[in-house]
Amino acid sequence: MKKKSKLYLLILPASITLEFIAAKVLAALPSKVEIPTADKLGITKSPINNGTDLTNVFENFTKAWYTFIFVYAIIFLLIAAFRYITASGNPEQLKKANSSLIWALVGIAVGILSVGAVWIIKSFLTP
Repeated sequence: MKKKSKLYLLILPASITLEFIAAKVLAALPSKVEIPTADKLGITKSPINNGTDLTNVFENFTKAWYTFIFVYAIIFLLIAAFRYITASGNPEQLKKANSSLIWALVGIAVGILSVGAVWIIKSFLTP
């Protein structure tokens, strides 16, 4: 325990010193920073012009999200199956397998709910 407390006594002053140095450096930076406008960046119009475009953005995001969640859940299902097979009656290993299975099912439920969220948001944003 003494080694840890000595380490904390070294880290704390060093981190406080670094914070003060960072504050001084940031204070020395110029205060006026020019933020470029859309015309200067070459952007003529926003990609989102109405509610339909906004729902398309939500829809594309959730498609990517639930695809990721489903793939992740399938991996967890395979891990749970492997744990069941290799448990060979060990209650601790069976408990881990059950936990993996439950979390995989939670992941699938989250993926299904994200699909439903798109429909709810679409119903609010489109006339």
